[in-house]
Amino acid sequence: MRNLATLFIFNFFVISLFAQFQDEEENSSSIFIGGLSPFILDQGQVEVNNQSYLVSYRNIVNTSGRSGSISSNIYRYTLFQNQTSVFYGFSDSKKWDLGFDLTYRKTRWDDAARVSPFKVFNGDEINYSGISTLGAKVRFAPFSSKPGLVFIAGMKFPMANGNEQRRNLSAERIQFSLTGTYYQPISYDYSYFLQLGWNLQPAKTNSELGYFLPTAHNISGGAYLTMNLWERTLFFIPGLSYSGLYQHSVKSSKILQRSHAVLMDFIFQYQFSNAFSINLQGSYPLLFESHIPYVAFERTSYSAVALSGRMVF
Repeated sequence: MRNLATLFIFNFFVISLFAQFQDEEENSSSIFIGGLSPFILDQGQVEVNNQSYLVSYRNIVNTSGRSGSISSNIYRYTLFQNQTSVFYGFSDSKKWDLGFDLTYRKTRWDDAARVSPFKVFNGDEINYSGISTLGAKVRFAPFSSKPGLVFIAGMKFPMANGNEQRRNLSAERIQFSLTGTYYQPISYDYSYFLQLGWNLQPAKTNSELGYFLPTAHNISGGAYLTMNLWERTLFFIPGLSYSGLYQHSVKSSKILQRSHAVLMDFIFQYQFSNAFSINLQGSYPLLFESHIPYVAFERTSYSAVALSGRMVF
C-alpha cells in the first residue's frame, strides 16, 4: 500500500511540475479523452459528457482434476458500458464544479470464445444488464494560473438490484476515485494531454453469497498528443494508456498485482463548436496480462472501441 501511495503522489507531483513550467494559452478547444474534460466551467454553465465503450477478450481458465491433470477452457468476456456525467459551474473564479454520473452496464461471460462481442446486446440468458452505479464528483483547479491542470474526486454507489446482479455487473462496493488531468497547448496545431487516476474499492464481505472481497486498487494513466488536422475542427489524438489492478492479499499484508495492460489508443475528434464535440476511439493492446492464478488473457483477442460526446450550454 505504501509503494502504491508513493507512486501515485510522485506521478501527481510530476504533472504539477509540468504545469508550473509551461505557459498557458487560452483554451480554444474542448478536447476530452475517456469522458474526461480538463476544463473548469464558467459559473452557471452545464457540461454533459457521455461515453459508450465496448471491450471484449478471451480468458484461458485452467482447472485441475482429482488425478492432477490440467484442463483448459477458453471463455469470452464482453463488457459494454455507458456513462453519463453532468457538471455544473458553481465558482465565479472558475475554481471548481460539482457533478454526478450514472453508469449502465451489460456483461457477457461466454464459453463460445469465438462469438461476436456484439452478442452482449441480444436477449441471451447469459447476458446481464442494468444501472450499475450512481456517483457524485467535484472537479477543481488548484492553480488559477494553470487552468489546464484539473483534479476530479468522486464517489460511486452501487445501484444494481440484488447481490447477484451487482456481482455480475462488477458493482458490489462503494468506489472512491481521484483523477488528475493536464492539458497544455504547444502550438496552434499541437497540444498534449496527461491523465492519472486512482480508484479504490474497500474490502467487503458478502455473507449472502459466502465470499470476501479484499480491498482493490486500480491505477491508470495516459499520455496523448493532440494534432489539428483541419481548422481546429478535426483532431487526431494518438496516445498510450496504462491500467493496473492491485488487490490486498487475504492471508498477509501484501498487495498483489492481478492484471495490467498497456494500450495504444487512436482517437479522432470532430468539434462542431467549442460547445459540442464528439470523438471515436480504438485501442490496441501492447501488453495485456493476467496475474490471477490459473487465468490467462489472450492478448490478440482484445478489442476496445469507444464513442464519446461532450456538450456545454
